[in-house]
Amino acid sequence: MHKCLIIERMSSEKKILDLLNENGSNNYAIVYGRGAYKGLFDFKEHNRSLIFFETNNEKQIKDYVKNELHFDEGNTGIMITFKGGNMKKNYQLVVTIVSAGFSDEVMNKARQCGATGGTIIDGRGTGAKQASFMGMQIDSQKEIVLSVVPDDIANQMVKSITKFIKEDENVSGICFGLPVSEYIGINLDNNKPEKNKG
Repeated sequence: MHKCLIIERMSSEKKILDLLNENGSNNYAIVYGRGAYKGLFDFKEHNRSLIFFETNNEKQIKDYVKNELHFDEGNTGIMITFKGGNMKKNYQLVVTIVSAGFSDEVMNKARQCGATGGTIIDGRGTGAKQASFMGMQIDSQKEIVLSVVPDDIANQMVKSITKFIKEDENVSGICFGLPVSEYIGINLDNNKPEKNKG
């Protein structure tokens, strides 16, 4: 069973869920976020669906998102597989969890290191030290930033973002990389021309 993540435009969500159900992958979770991709001067944002799932039919799903949903074209989507295996190039999914309001700064640090995009998810944190208001515990608001980048960029990003988190007393968070064994999608090769499908 392969663990996978698809990040795509919300307009493709139903097609992907139908595909997963047809292939027996009916155990999935959906999270909604904002995609950020590199525009001419800055990062631009748009709504995204993140679908986490397990499958035994990874190749069929990968072929569909490539050939039918055109994930190999610019600004359409990405499918990531987490499993063993070798690749010609090694990539990581860099995960940053920070206090709400700091995702723009994280994306700026990522861009300075060479990242071309990312996905931002709103969340909340829990921990031993929680703020309280009128006797009720309040979960702190968090933002989660996901970026798939080559190993050398990932290592720079983790160092740069971790330094930022440690040096700014208003920010709490963590940054780490997860190895990606396979991917299909956009903006991962610096020499690949970027297309924008409006």
